[in-house]
Amino acid sequence: MSRLNDEMGRFLSGFQVLEDSNYVGGYVEGESKLKSLLLHHQMLSCAFATRKSGYRNRGPKKIFLNHAVAGMKISLGKTPFIMGRTSFLQCHKGARGYMLKKDELLLQRLRSDHDYLPMAPAATGSEEQSSFDESFTPGKPRKERESKKVNCPAVLYWFEVIYFPKLGLSATLSKSAIAKKMKEIRAAVEEMLVNGDYCQRFYVKLPLEGAHQFHSLVTEEPQVGSLEPVHPKIISKIQEIVYLGIDRIAEIELLLKQYIEYELLPEVGIVPDSTNRSFYPTKEDLRNHVRVAKNKIKKIYGMKGGGSGLTGGNSSRHIQR
Repeated sequence: MSRLNDEMGRFLSGFQVLEDSNYVGGYVEGESKLKSLLLHHQMLSCAFATRKSGYRNRGPKKIFLNHAVAGMKISLGKTPFIMGRTSFLQCHKGARGYMLKKDELLLQRLRSDHDYLPMAPAATGSEEQSSFDESFTPGKPRKERESKKVNCPAVLYWFEVIYFPKLGLSATLSKSAIAKKMKEIRAAVEEMLVNGDYCQRFYVKLPLEGAHQFHSLVTEEPQVGSLEPVHPKIISKIQEIVYLGIDRIAEIELLLKQYIEYELLPEVGIVPDSTNRSFYPTKEDLRNHVRVAKNKIKKIYGMKGGGSGLTGGNSSRHIQR
């Protein structure tokens, strides 16, 4: 998909094409840019679901000057770095193997718990002697529903790199000289991790249209829209508005509309459809995030309203006419 390729090239630094042009890779600086990138990729392709994620303890157990993950080479010159969080996501129409295994285990457990469930008879060659229905599965209404999984092999990776610009080594140092200084580097890394004196970079491996199989990205079902998460900056804005004492949905909608049109969209550089819930959350989305924001404020300040001067519904004087 040329548009997807071009858009990802615009977002990613160190852009590179991987694996027979079906994947692209690169990096972004900071977690907020990672969230915007993943959201934009989902808007142009389809939804992805997390299958495996991990968090490596931020410690100098293993310090790198160059590394390779998921076919991507990581090199920051002579700047030392360590690996942080990782995440592996799969296309929402990907393999259903784990569900099939779960169904099979459930059926075995039900057969062992209940005598009335038929057991498979020994093979006798006579169909009349077999009263066992091989298609039997518990939970009939759900099990008879056709699965939307089509074993699409498309996957998405991202992983965090924590690097230390102040520890940049001289380009003329040999490997043996670096090995001798490693103890000193390790101690400095420990101190910088405690003080927060480091930078984050997120490397991403993204699938293009060619990586998807057995389904189309152009004619996705309307239900896929329900998988669209609200943009993280919109969530932060909702929390900010609730903190100011505004909790009426109509007022929040108007404030968000101004914020999205005049600040967020010019920043991300895209024009989403008005039905896109990532940028235009529904009233139900707003109610959910307002409730979450109130609960956070209540935990922090120990009150039902929120921060200082918060009185719970507020007038519309905050709204720019």
